[in-house]
Amino acid sequence: MSQSPKARREGLEAAPLGLVALIVVIVALTSLIAYWHVAYGLQAVVVDGRSMLPTLQTGDVVFIEKVNPVDIRVGDVVVYKFTGNFYGIYLNDALIIHRVIYKYYHNGILCFVTKGDNNPFPDPGYPSICGTVDINGYEVGGTPYFYVKGVVIGGQHPLVIPYIGGLSLMFHPSSQQP
Repeated sequence: MSQSPKARREGLEAAPLGLVALIVVIVALTSLIAYWHVAYGLQAVVVDGRSMLPTLQTGDVVFIEKVNPVDIRVGDVVVYKFTGNFYGIYLNDALIIHRVIYKYYHNGILCFVTKGDNNPFPDPGYPSICGTVDINGYEVGGTPYFYVKGVVIGGQHPLVIPYIGGLSLMFHPSSQQP
């Protein structure tokens, strides 16, 4: 059953309209992200990985703000920089987006134990700086406050722009973040 010439024409006219709408949405969101960065000092970060499912998904965009480290609470989602062996994967200056599950001081340094919502155990951290603590039978190091880049806006319930960051991930190879 073939379409009439009029139906084919209407279908072709609708396709460019959808593309134009998509481009308008992308430009608007990009402008909004740039405005928030300049006006409020917020930084946009694209989620790349499954470790924070179901809270965060690959391609989501979250915003982080720099806060006084003592104000970071257990339950907050933070972004921190990690270099080292992350359970079998070597990472170099990778940004990790995980939830704080414990905080403590070691030799006067504020440290945070973090864990992805979808991960079975806490992150390895930096035991050479933060020592180790026992979290449910796992000896892990915390991440020192000076590696924490910021707290995801929304704290325990992050503010997310879903999927829009997927465009950025298409142009950059996966960082293989846990």
